[in-house]
Amino acid sequence: MNKIYFVSTPIGNLKDITFRAIETLEGSDIIAAEDPKKSSILLNHYNIKKKVIKYNEGNKEKAVKKIIDLVRKGKTLSYISEAGSPSISDPGYLLVRKALKYKMKVIPIPGPTAITTALMVSGIPSNQFIFMGFLPKKNSSIEKFLYTIKTYNLPVVIYVSPHKFSTFLNMYEKILNNRYLVIARELTKKYEEITRGFIDDIKNKVEKNIKGEFTLIIDKSRINCNSIETNELIEKGRKLLNDYSISETSKILSKLYAFKRRKIYDLLHKFLKN
Repeated sequence: MNKIYFVSTPIGNLKDITFRAIETLEGSDIIAAEDPKKSSILLNHYNIKKKVIKYNEGNKEKAVKKIIDLVRKGKTLSYISEAGSPSISDPGYLLVRKALKYKMKVIPIPGPTAITTALMVSGIPSNQFIFMGFLPKKNSSIEKFLYTIKTYNLPVVIYVSPHKFSTFLNMYEKILNNRYLVIARELTKKYEEITRGFIDDIKNKVEKNIKGEFTLIIDKSRINCNSIETNELIEKGRKLLNDYSISETSKILSKLYAFKRRKIYDLLHKFLKN
């Protein structure tokens, strides 16, 4: 049976790779890499000399056909993402689907990922959590993204790029001010830094060094949901109504504050009529 290996690689420190991963890459005829230039650092470090082809979001439709064709011809192929475990916030999922369509065996070679690495030292219970990938690019989308997170009563893990980090902090302060936050920067690398606390306490500190990649863990809400006053509920609803329908707003606030959805709907409907 034809096979494709999905090989996990380090997220920073080149020593964080398994013997099995190295063995698999050494035994491959071809390596498909999300970012061949960055992957060459790892491959050269371990003296792995193989043909490398690009497979990423930009060329996935064309490249997946080439990969499947190569494997059908008997080539042993491994796929590696830019860093960490494949198919997490990268187009690995499409390659899996195509491989299964052609009755190929998909073999995972496990290893590190920034999600679990950050959770390990967060101090936040992680028996249940939500991963939401990268922060959106547009500011309006970021605001909706954070309001969506506010409806979840579970820890949420996200990735934030450095050029969006200041925007994220300002919007987080406005929308999720009461949520405990863990900011993991440059995990496993030389300048690794992990900051924990509420935004009011840590914002000034983290704003001084906005370099590298960020993995953030937003803890679930610790507020007393029944303590909110009707006027405050209406005010929060008024802001949400700029982006959501009255029905969607009622649903969001119902989850956040343990009010009956119908009661919130009626309050907002009355507010809109006045």
